[in-house]
Parts: sequence; structure tokens; C-alpha cells
Amino acid sequence: LGAYASLHDVDGLMWFDYNGGEDWTTDLQNGFFSLHRNTAMMALMPSLAFAYRRGLIPESRTRTAVRYGADDVYGFPAIDGGGWPIPSLVNPRAALRQRIVSVDFGAVETTAPLPVVPTPPYTSDSGHIVWDPEGLLAVEGIDFLGLTGHLDRMAGRWAGSLEIVEADGFGTMTWVGLGDGSLGTTGKSLITLPAALQKTGMGWDGEQTVHEDWGSAPTEMRPMRIAFRYYYPIIVKGGGSDHVILHRLDGTGRSVEARRIDVEQGSIDLVLDQRADSTVWFGLESFVSAGSSEPEVSGGRFALDPPYPNPAGRQVRLRAWLPQSGTLQVDLLDVLGRRVRSTIESAGAGLVEFQMDTSGLAAGLYHVRVSDSRHTAHRPLIIR
Repeated sequence: LGAYASLHDVDGLMWFDYNGGEDWTTDLQNGFFSLHRNTAMMALMPSLAFAYRRGLIPESRTRTAVRYGADDVYGFPAIDGGGWPIPSLVNPRAALRQRIVSVDFGAVETTAPLPVVPTPPYTSDSGHIVWDPEGLLAVEGIDFLGLTGHLDRMAGRWAGSLEIVEADGFGTMTWVGLGDGSLGTTGKSLITLPAALQKTGMGWDGEQTVHEDWGSAPTEMRPMRIAFRYYYPIIVKGGGSDHVILHRLDGTGRSVEARRIDVEQGSIDLVLDQRADSTVWFGLESFVSAGSSEPEVSGGRFALDPPYPNPAGRQVRLRAWLPQSGTLQVDLLDVLGRRVRSTIESAGAGLVEFQMDTSGLAAGLYHVRVSDSRHTAHRPLIIR
């Protein structure tokens, strides 16, 4: 909701309780509409409200105004299935790609052609939202990353500069920077990790409850584990001083435990395990400094500059910094981790520049991966 509301520049979202009674304090998820007692959704409110209200998820670059002819409007009852959805001549999947606005219901004739229906995976025209019906919604905003779905099936998938290494079960993860700058270098950021819910003592037979055994308070959340690697979208200085502090937060946002994780080869490896850390909130305090646009390579540094231009059209320019001469493998990966372009470059030590052909590729989010025999570097790239 937060991602697509941002894409469509929606003014606001309202949550409400429907026939939930007057008890607003008991920890019991006892109905579909009792959202104020849905601990998974409430856990996400701080990060998503912060991202939504500050515009961290970019809106659509395209606005299509649809005008409906009177004949089509009067014909809506004939295509109304009687459910909650409002009849429309626009396929709802078209709204997964761009902003669509109904502006007139009394036009001489209906707007033609109507927005094109995209094919999966559904990528927004901004390149920041990708929904793969196989089980993953990935969102990359400005100082914001989000994943939701069957994360246990998604090893090797990407969201921005984050790569899923492994996970168990269905769940959601959001990561939002609380300062200014690239995510991970903002000083402080918040990671939220909610998963599936059920009531205490709830009886299950496969995926269905049996014998009216609906359980009781309190509502429980299934503990989840996820491991991921984050590649910094800036050049990180060397020297071994760059690190982050991962904080386990309590329900008031206070740190109850902290551990240090060093930055290695321009990335960090994080493991969040709720079986050991019984919380949905983790704070990340970064002590990572950006280097210059031309890093020192004499000390064994291997770096990849941001692609230019980004977003790119038919070609993109790449610059890499090598500590020694060798052979570079350059790959362009889509959001599913599939290689869509590949080339091999021979280069000497220092700066190497080369072009990559991106013509014919679908618009959306991609990743440039450059590697030699010992190093790998990644950069996100948007194709328009």
C-alpha cells in the first residue's frame, strides 16, 4: 500500500476498524478488519509512515488521464460483479506500472488507447517498485528499501543494492534511513522485520484451522531469520575503520544489545534472527565514510563508480578501479538475478572505462556486477 500509494501520488491512507468492538488494548487479532491489533502491520507503521510522508518512494513519471464516455459509464452495471472492486475499463494491472487518473465521466467517448497492460514481473515506470508474482515485492526508494513475500524462495534476488542471501518463510523487511544521504551512510537507520501471525494455542490442520480452535490472546508472530548483503552505492574509504553497529531495539526504540559489523570489500553482511533476538525492530548506526570519486588503488582497493547516465537509455558508461592488471567480467543482472548482458574486459591497474549496450532492454531496475578473480562490486542501474 505504501509503495503504490506513493507511485500514484495518493494524498493519504486511512486505517479503520470495522465491527471490531470497543476494546483497543487487548493483544488479540480476532478479525480481518481489526488492523489496530495486527501487530505485523502496526510494527511497519513507523518505517512506512516515515518513508511515505517524506516522499522517499518516488512517484510515477507518467500520468495518464482517462475520460469515460457516457455509454461506457451507463454500461458499468453490466460488468459489475457485485463485489468490492469498482467497475473500470482500465485493467488494474496497468496501475502497477504508472499513475492513472479518472478525470471525466461525461466525455463524448472513452479515452483511446487505454494504458497498456504490463507483463510480469511488474516494474513501475520509475523503476523503484518491482512485483514478481512468483512471490516477491521489492521497493527501492530514496534512503528506503523494502521486501515482502516468500523470502525463503528468493536467495539471490535484489532490492536496490541489497542482495538476499537466505531467509526462512514468508515475511517483510523494510529499511529506512533516518538522516540525509545514501542508505547505510546516514548515521542511523531502522530495519523492521515482521512475519506471519497467529493467536496463542491456535489449532491448524495444514493451512486451515479445525474444530473451531481459534486460539486466544496474545497474538504471536512467527520468528524469522534473514541474511543479506548490502553493497554501498558510494566508494568506501579503506583503512579498516568503516563499520556499523547493529542494535536490537525494544518496544520503545531503545537499544538493549549492540554488536559491531565491519565493512568488507564495500559491503556488509547482516543476519537478523528473531529466534535469538526477540524483536521486530533493529537499529543500524553507520560509521561509513564516502571516499572521493577517484579512490586510491595502490592499497589493493577495487571499486566501481556509479554508472552514467543513470537512468540510462541505449548505452551506459562504466568506470572501475583496479589494484592490478587482469580480466574483468562485467554482467548486467535483472531483478530476478538473471544475466541479461555480459562482457569480458582486459585492463591494466588503475582506472578502466568502458561502455555497455543497454538497448532493447525493458525499463526497470538492474544491477551492474563487475568482478575479477578476487573481487566483486555491484551498482544499481535504472533503464528508462
